[in-house]
Amino acid sequence: MSSIDPFAKKKSFDNDIAFQLDDKENDKEKTKVYYGEGKTTEILLKTFSNAKEKWSVYANSKGPTISMGVNAIRKGYISLSKRGVKIQYITEINKNNLNYCKELQKISSLRHIDSAKGGMAVSESEYVATAVLKESKPNSHLIYSNVKEIVEQEQSIFDSLWKIATPAEIKIKEIEEGIEPIETKVLDNKEDIFQKIELLSHNSEEILVAGEAGILQLIHVNLFECYQKILQKYEKGYHRGIRMIITISKDHSELIKLFMNLGIRIRHIQNPLPLNFFVTNRSFYTSVERIGKEGKMMENMIASNDPIYIHHFKTLFEDLWENGTDAIDIIKDIDRGLDPETIQVISRSSNTKDLYIKVIESAENEIIILFPTLAAVKRQEKIRIIQKIEESITQKNVQVKILLPKDKHTEETIDTLKKNCKEHVDLIHIRYIEQMQKAKSTILIVDRNVSLLMEVKDDLKQNFIEAIGLSTFSNSKAGVLSYISIFENLWRITELLEELSSANQKLQKQDILQKEFVHIAAHELRNPIQPILALSQILKDYTNKYYKEQNNLLDVIYRNSKRLERLSVDILDMTRIESNILQLKKEKFELDEFLNHVVTDYRYSLEKYHHHTNGEMENSIDLKYSHFSNEGAFLIVEWDKERLNQVIFNLLDNAFRFTKEATAVDKQKKGEIIVSCNVVNNDYAVVKVNDNGLGIDSEILPKLFTKFASKSKNGTGLGLYICKKIIESFGGRIWVENEGEGEGEGEDSNKNNNHQHQQQQYDISKRDHITTNKNKGTTIAFSIPLVDSNLITSKNNKLKETETSNLKSAYEQNNNTKKKILIIDDEYDLTMTYKIGLESNGFIADTNNDPIDALSEFKPDYYDLVLIDIRMPEMNGLELYNEIKKIDKNANICFITAYDTDNNTLSQIDMSASSSKEIENMCIIKKPIEIEKLIDLINKKIDKEKK
Repeated sequence: MSSIDPFAKKKSFDNDIAFQLDDKENDKEKTKVYYGEGKTTEILLKTFSNAKEKWSVYANSKGPTISMGVNAIRKGYISLSKRGVKIQYITEINKNNLNYCKELQKISSLRHIDSAKGGMAVSESEYVATAVLKESKPNSHLIYSNVKEIVEQEQSIFDSLWKIATPAEIKIKEIEEGIEPIETKVLDNKEDIFQKIELLSHNSEEILVAGEAGILQLIHVNLFECYQKILQKYEKGYHRGIRMIITISKDHSELIKLFMNLGIRIRHIQNPLPLNFFVTNRSFYTSVERIGKEGKMMENMIASNDPIYIHHFKTLFEDLWENGTDAIDIIKDIDRGLDPETIQVISRSSNTKDLYIKVIESAENEIIILFPTLAAVKRQEKIRIIQKIEESITQKNVQVKILLPKDKHTEETIDTLKKNCKEHVDLIHIRYIEQMQKAKSTILIVDRNVSLLMEVKDDLKQNFIEAIGLSTFSNSKAGVLSYISIFENLWRITELLEELSSANQKLQKQDILQKEFVHIAAHELRNPIQPILALSQILKDYTNKYYKEQNNLLDVIYRNSKRLERLSVDILDMTRIESNILQLKKEKFELDEFLNHVVTDYRYSLEKYHHHTNGEMENSIDLKYSHFSNEGAFLIVEWDKERLNQVIFNLLDNAFRFTKEATAVDKQKKGEIIVSCNVVNNDYAVVKVNDNGLGIDSEILPKLFTKFASKSKNGTGLGLYICKKIIESFGGRIWVENEGEGEGEGEDSNKNNNHQHQQQQYDISKRDHITTNKNKGTTIAFSIPLVDSNLITSKNNKLKETETSNLKSAYEQNNNTKKKILIIDDEYDLTMTYKIGLESNGFIADTNNDPIDALSEFKPDYYDLVLIDIRMPEMNGLELYNEIKKIDKNANICFITAYDTDNNTLSQIDMSASSSKEIENMCIIKKPIEIEKLIDLINKKIDKEKK
């Protein structure tokens, strides 16, 4: 019989394919198989030369030996690189092809992939592939194609592989440095699992084991000798040893003793873990497979050397270890016939009663007990629990803590207990709680080791056995600690309730003060409001009849309006201070010149007041400002000008009132108020307001700068409190100096120029000996930190002109040459008031009470300033602002409002319509405002925009 070539049919098939493909040789697109090393090399080099932009290669570990080991192909790759063709190469990098891969790195982007099979390459227009690659030998056969779809498909496959491949630098470093690659995989062969655990256990620095108790048997059967050798290294200091966490029971006590004698450290946890795991410094293994009593190796296990997993399970182990119980203690309990940590549910209340007494009798150090209801306390007495507690105190010095509801009976019970333990009363700690309505369980904790929870089935029953339902006894540390935590929280709550009770008493006192303030405030509000309302009606009746009397009525309205304005400002400022929302705007300015202008303004306001009220200025009161003595120097401070102005005006108001009263008493007396400014150690400026009035009442003096400190029939006593808070906000201090108080109390207190001394004077609450000599006057002083430690001298005159140019009196600035103002406010009376006031001062004023109408009629580039009320119906001022800005982005706008508005409110404005800088510098005018001040603010705003 002739021999038959088994591959003859295959060869014939291949020839047929080649023949068929040859018939398509002239086609534009073709797919063809080439044979022979010479032919395949020729085709490969031809595809090299056709590649214009990229050359992507996927090959097994033999690929680099062909690419760099076959001279002709190597030259082809070098030519590709020189022509700028982008070469990407994916292969399996190992020790055998390492040098070839390093050569490839020089001319290509190289990446590694595990278990690469076969080989293929693809350019932008051609594709070649082979199933077999031999080391350092050309390909014996090659599949070639330039079919567009095939080329695109293979390029897509390559791109997918490229994304998941590892950069060659990482793989080469792992090979050269012996680094084990990070991997997580499933082992499903018992022998592989055993060998892996044994190998890595030998190479470990520490072994951590956690799981069910059956893991002990597994180690004993499979790894005992291995662990013995590891523990020998541990004894010599070459290993950190083996630690185990399991749930211990009687069944495993002997095996645990064996392991502990070997040197393995073991701890017990109450609840078995749902999985078993081993952790070393280099590896981690886990399995959810249950381990039988025979200790057979698991059939499935997850193994990983990923540091993330190792760290996670190490952390888990350490947490379990920290909360676990030393196996030595558990074994001792087992040897004594006790179970390890247990939770026992007792259904029969008769058994609960016996256990209850037994647990209390076992106390050595401490008894903690919670009685939830009054009935519960009575039931304890009937079964002699209180007597057992008494015996524990007197016979064993046991500390007792009891929480229970309070009534006459429980108080008598506790008094009897303390009386019977009078020599140990310091061991008894009692606190009272509200009777529990829902959670009616008695809780007993002894020595912080055991707990007994007794649920109340029927609290109306007087018999213990009839009243108690299910009970739970536990010596579990976690359970006992939970009950201790509940008890201590309740204990703390009772302490807090006592503190709250004390605080409530203080609040009641404060409430009295607050009510007094409300009465004062109501009085102060009603007094000015009443004449305003009544006289307004009278004024209408007198119109055009009695001109002189009409003016008198207007005078009354004006005076009371000023009082109402001052009151509202004080109340709002106090509210801001108490709520920590007082807005302060810092700016640098020269203090001496500023004070001069403030005094000038105050004098002018007095003159204006007497002009409005048809009164005469008190010629007997002389108001002066004493300039800083060093005229060649500047005092630069950084303060809020408006708030400093408020402080000075407030102090001047007080000085003026007391001086006026003094001159009224003594008609011959010449009243005098002097404002002065001096410097302490070049660090602080000290401003004083001195008068020769009646002085401050000795009863008021110790609380002068507190709220509601006033004996005057007018005023709320808030002014000096607000001044103090403003001054302290800027790092200053305020104090009082009554004239005629002796050395060190008056002017002498400032002679040593020591700011610390001033601070001592400021604390007047400690100076109860201060008295007041009538008609000797008062000096109130406050300090302001200077910006620089040295004074700025006169050589900076240009600076002085700049700093003081803005300090001119507000009443001297009145530049209003027919400027056009638009007022939008839903209050008709207000818009007409502003319109009349502005037009009488040379402005053109348009008004509108409907924001929607105002928007539809708005004229861009027409008004010098638009005044908008914030709170309006249908469209608020913020919304109107944004809409106007869309029409005229350069519109000059101010908000005018009676509400307490700041930049937080303005931040609601659409940022696309206005910059953050614009919002920060937004003009807000607060109602009520005098026409003169309104005109001054309008002029400043318009002039600022023009600049």
